[in-house]
Amino acid sequence: MSNQVIWKFAKEDVKEDRVNQIEEKLNIKFPKDYIECIMNNNGARPRPNAFDIKERSEITIKSLLRVDEEEGNLLDTYEWIKGRLPENIYPFASDNFGNYICFDYRENKVPNVVFWDHEEPDSNNSIKYIAESFSDLLLKLYK
Repeated sequence: MSNQVIWKFAKEDVKEDRVNQIEEKLNIKFPKDYIECIMNNNGARPRPNAFDIKERSEITIKSLLRVDEEEGNLLDTYEWIKGRLPENIYPFASDNFGNYICFDYRENKVPNVVFWDHEEPDSNNSIKYIAESFSDLLLKLYK
């Protein structure tokens, strides 16, 4: 994982059993690098926080979705948007405009990282590739 990322405004630390509960409910296994990050950076904001994709530049990560039991956590967010997401796509961070950075489990047990554009009406076009892994996403961040 990149040493350049500083996490700000983290909420309380997360216990491993809470991560296991979420994985069980969603029937997925989160990547190890993501789990290591959220254990101490629950709901935190990364600095730097911008990244580019092929179709768009200067997308920002507002914050990681909380994985604790507080209202508005990752599970709540997933339940709220799952009807608009393609199957096997799970949000883990938000931007400032109602879009989400997600794990894409459609092709592999180890997910890619994708951007979900909530304004795109066609769910097939709403997903844009970002990176092969969570760590690769962090390496793409710039100011």
